[in-house]
Amino acid sequence: MIKHYFTGVVLAVTVFCALGIQAGAQADLDTGIVTVEETLPLEDMQQPEPEVTYPELELNDNGFEVVNLQCRLRDLGYYNYKVTGYFGSLTEYAVRLFQKYNDIEVTGFVGNATNHVLYANEAKRMPIEEIDANADRLGNTPSPTPKATPAPTSNTSNNSNASNNSAPAVSSGGKVSTGTYMEWSQVTNIFKRGTTATVYDFDTGISWTVKRTGGSKHADVEPVSAADTAKYKQALGKYYQNWKRHACIVVVGGYRLAASYHGYPHGYDAISGNNLTGHYCIHFKNSRTHCSNKVDPDHQACVRKAAGL
Repeated sequence: MIKHYFTGVVLAVTVFCALGIQAGAQADLDTGIVTVEETLPLEDMQQPEPEVTYPELELNDNGFEVVNLQCRLRDLGYYNYKVTGYFGSLTEYAVRLFQKYNDIEVTGFVGNATNHVLYANEAKRMPIEEIDANADRLGNTPSPTPKATPAPTSNTSNNSNASNNSAPAVSSGGKVSTGTYMEWSQVTNIFKRGTTATVYDFDTGISWTVKRTGGSKHADVEPVSAADTAKYKQALGKYYQNWKRHACIVVVGGYRLAASYHGYPHGYDAISGNNLTGHYCIHFKNSRTHCSNKVDPDHQACVRKAAGL
């Protein structure tokens, strides 16, 4: 009787194995009860995401890691010099400012605590109201602001070299009148950080309000409200979240300026509640990209288009 009993148990276990069921089978030799413990297929087992780590950096270091550091600091408004890949005194000062405004011990050394915040979504940008106070150390030493010339009295709104205090004329078809073809070195002292402006898409006439929140080689801007973000997206249409350049007119400080923008918000934002994560770039005559420090030909083509050239 016992022999037949154990034979039955062995046969039961053999059947489980033969069927190829991914399960663990256990037989209690005292009771004869076979229990099955299910196991997940290997492909269903979630593997932990590898943790991204950043190197520790300090004064006199150099290399690609420092390039990343300088680009990140510049994106946040703390460093506005040329990206060199060398951790010099200017980079150290930018690190100290970042640590100060992000509640990290101010050392100038980029360790784990600083890296953890620096590359996180919660990293705080350089406060706009503090930028002028640190202009001489941030590479933003202001140059004299050019004087506005009177608006033309005749019908010369399409003259690319004329300053105009009024908003651009928009035709029934959405076409916008051209703007002033002004050098970035002048624009940056008119369209300063913290300044609001009205942007008109050159081809549709759709307009929205933005604030310049950063940038030194060109203007980093954000829509000031969710309604402005909706207009920005409407103007872009299928090109939202796309790097394609678009001609536009920027009305600010009594000027109507020829410019170019794109539809890919990126980096980190300074304005909450506007329904946009990140900022986007507006380029003007001879403005440059941040990291490569080069004039972007596609942006410049759009600037010339907006100037009627």
